Amino acid sequence: MSIKKLTIASSIIMTTLSSMPFTAKAEPADTRLISVTQADGSKINICRWGDEFSHGWETEEGYSVIKDEKTGLWFFAEQDGNGDLVSSSQRVKKGEKRAKSKALRRSGKAKQRNQQRRKQAHNKNVFSREHIDGNGAVNGGHASTLSKTSIQGTINVIKLC
Repeated sequence: MSIKKLTIASSIIMTTLSSMPFTAKAEPADTRLISVTQADGSKINICRWGDEFSHGWETEEGYSVIKDEKTGLWFFAEQDGNGDLVSSSQRVKKGEKRAKSKALRRSGKAKQRNQQRRKQAHNKNVFSREHIDGNGAVNGGHASTLSKTSIQGTINVIKLC
């Protein structure tokens, strides 16, 4: 086959494939329970919750937690005035509980923002990288600080939450 015929055939195939409708599927967070070592050497078991619009971490007992990126320590979550999850002053220690943090999720304005971003994405059927801004938010929305959480060190998968 000549280069010209190959180029034409490739162009026809690519045009056909790129014009085909598709449905993007969003997936929930990976809920495997993992053991993480905090900056002070203590270990806690946590798992991810949520989806691409609203997500975070919680202990195996179901208490929402947030990692302080500066110290490398995990703290129980609480809500701010807008309903966003922020760090409390209480550090997470294995087996410790904080009633106000049990299954805590975004509410109020923060929840409305997430619902709006989800609705925009579903209406436009966009879950591809080119539709997500540099902060991980769809269409210029507000990215969650939890989405920037990174875990360093050894991670051992224990079980699913």
